[in-house]
Amino acid sequence: MKVAEVTLEEALRQARLHQQEGNLIVAERVYRDVLEADSEQLDALREIGIVSYLRGKPQEAYSWFRKARAAEPENAVVQSNFAVMAAQTGAIEEAIASWRSAIALAPDYVDAYSNLVRVLVEQGETDEAIRLCEAGQQHSPSHVDLRTNYGFALEAKGDLAKAVEIWEGVLDQTPDHPAVLANLANAYRDLGRTAEATAMGERATAADPNNAPAHINLGNAYLDQGDPEAAERMYARATQCDPRNCDAYDNLGAVLLQRGCPEEAAQWHRIALAIDQTRAKSHAYLSVALRSIGAFADAEAAAQQALGLAPDSVEYQVNLADLLLAVDRPDEAEAVLNDALEAEPESVSARLKFARALERLDRFEEAEEQTREAAERMPESPWPPLTLAQIRLMAGDSEGGRMAAERALELVPDFVPALIWLGEYNVTMGELDRAVGWARRALELNSDAIGAYGIIANARRFERDDPDLAAMEAAYAEPKHQQAVGLGFALGKALDAAGEQERAFSHYLNANASRRRAFHYGKGAAESRLARIRENWSAARLAELTEYGDPSDVPVFIVGMPRSGTTLLEQILSSHPMVHGAGELTTFGRVLRQYGPIDDDTAGPLGRAYVETVRGLAPEAARITDKMPGNYQHIGAIAAALPNAVIIHARRDPEDTCLSCFQQSFARGQHWSYDLEEVAHQYRIYQGIMQHWRAVLGDRLAEIDYEDVVADVEREARRLIAAVGLDWDPNCLEFYQAPRAVLTASKGQVRRPIYSSSVSKSERYGERVQPLRDALEHYRTLALG
Repeated sequence: MKVAEVTLEEALRQARLHQQEGNLIVAERVYRDVLEADSEQLDALREIGIVSYLRGKPQEAYSWFRKARAAEPENAVVQSNFAVMAAQTGAIEEAIASWRSAIALAPDYVDAYSNLVRVLVEQGETDEAIRLCEAGQQHSPSHVDLRTNYGFALEAKGDLAKAVEIWEGVLDQTPDHPAVLANLANAYRDLGRTAEATAMGERATAADPNNAPAHINLGNAYLDQGDPEAAERMYARATQCDPRNCDAYDNLGAVLLQRGCPEEAAQWHRIALAIDQTRAKSHAYLSVALRSIGAFADAEAAAQQALGLAPDSVEYQVNLADLLLAVDRPDEAEAVLNDALEAEPESVSARLKFARALERLDRFEEAEEQTREAAERMPESPWPPLTLAQIRLMAGDSEGGRMAAERALELVPDFVPALIWLGEYNVTMGELDRAVGWARRALELNSDAIGAYGIIANARRFERDDPDLAAMEAAYAEPKHQQAVGLGFALGKALDAAGEQERAFSHYLNANASRRRAFHYGKGAAESRLARIRENWSAARLAELTEYGDPSDVPVFIVGMPRSGTTLLEQILSSHPMVHGAGELTTFGRVLRQYGPIDDDTAGPLGRAYVETVRGLAPEAARITDKMPGNYQHIGAIAAALPNAVIIHARRDPEDTCLSCFQQSFARGQHWSYDLEEVAHQYRIYQGIMQHWRAVLGDRLAEIDYEDVVADVEREARRLIAAVGLDWDPNCLEFYQAPRAVLTASKGQVRRPIYSSSVSKSERYGERVQPLRDALEHYRTLALG
């Protein structure tokens, strides 16, 4: 239609008709023709702006209404419509100013009040928003949109109860109002009224079946009621209602992760990121899912992306720190958490995670102080005392740890993490029946408390038809992402005890493969360490340094590979009334970093610092044992700084040692232990280092073979006591009854009298350990030099 062929009035009439019938393309073309003929035609200016908006072209709509407003500055409707378009294009200040003008021009124009209120709430101007709501209601008390937005303003102000009252009143007017139904569903959730939230959410989705946010809200309500399957259905439906709704994809991923499907969860989070790569929340969700499947490097990258997009988010900082702790990088976690606490000192989660990092760095006093501050901020929470329990236990205060864990249970009697902790504690103390009791109570309260099975596996022996074994296998059939790894190690241990070596080894292989993805073992770095020790520590150099060291004869170092019998030797020694067993201390490595490298000036201060620290653990003991196995790398420094210290080397068959390491999920360190070939490589490095110390120290190095202890425990126990310079005491033969905490992987074994089942253990696995045998032979030259 050409405007020249009809009057402008007819053209406008035809354009409006097309607009009413939904023929927006034709309507827009006719309006353009009208404006081409008369650029000041006000009706056409107003209508083409609306058509452009309806066609999804907000920038064009904004331009048309800008012209209309310039032509009719006194028209309140034009001012309000321009404000809508300005808000759509992000020109918020212009929008607010134009709505203010509309209200000034028409004080009873309630739609303008309503729209302005919504934007002011989004801008955080809640006081003015509430004032405008009250003013607008004087003109129209029952205006639905204004009352709805009044509820939003009250909610933002923190008066959720009054907001609910307003929205419930709106429903009395319009029972099927989708937005109000959805708002109430959310409000009921926030108020803890979960059943009402679910019912309201179901009404909201019924009123508007294509409303994605309503389906998301209903999914959240189902999740609150413990129905993740129903929640998953709602989130999936939301993705269909709005394929670009990132919240729907992220919530769907989160619930799938909760249901033990981390791979699928990660895929949904990736879809959200394909829609919006700048969405920090989606990167954070993806990080958690990737961590659950053991993809730690990718999980860290996603966590860093989230933090890069939202650098002030304490939640994302805490998540990154938690990931760093999981991959044994506590120093980096400490740095991240320092930033988090500087930004938000009141964050209890950041403070408790900071305490964990400090504990991992052996800064126990600082860690304990952080838990005290967390408890002051959240006195009713069980997490600060439980965190304190772990710190005290690792610091050597086992009784203080127990008391802190029991305090957590006083606060929350069914607090499952505290039950698990106490079960682990009782294993360390040799109270195995009590340990099993805590574990069973935890499982009664929460069948997903997979850590309880690890306690049971450490505290008792299994038969093939054992009901606990059947329960563990049933739980493993429905793995709970990260927990599946720990359960795999526990199942391997239980099946091994039950004589099911083939099935046990399969579980060990799977669990180790998952753990291996979290860590890196540098073979080159290990070989360089061996070369440096051989080069730097000669017998002549050691002889020069020993005259400068501290003369104390209190320290006794028990070194060797993990799982080589170090715990058994310490348990025998600590059963002597004049010996205190301090366990695996990180003290020497810490003072070595502080005072080293060893020379004439540092040997004495280093030795004294070590003695003063361990003396604080047992002031009256004649000998204090430190059974940190990895101190075998520091034997030269130990011998120089503490020339009268006793150094005991625990040895065990290479295959049995390596296999036992492979069967253990270490709490920290030992990154080489999750692959048979890497275990063999590390073992040969260790052999090479000990071969060197043997040549340098001669008779000063006391060596005890695990197999000899098993064959004749009294003979070897007497050798041990003689090596540390004490008189024999028969209590040393009752070592399995010693009332002390044993925090190592051998805590269950040393609570029983000597048994021979761990000798030649690798033979029970036959060809399954052939790759280990081949690797040990392949790396033999590393030890021989």
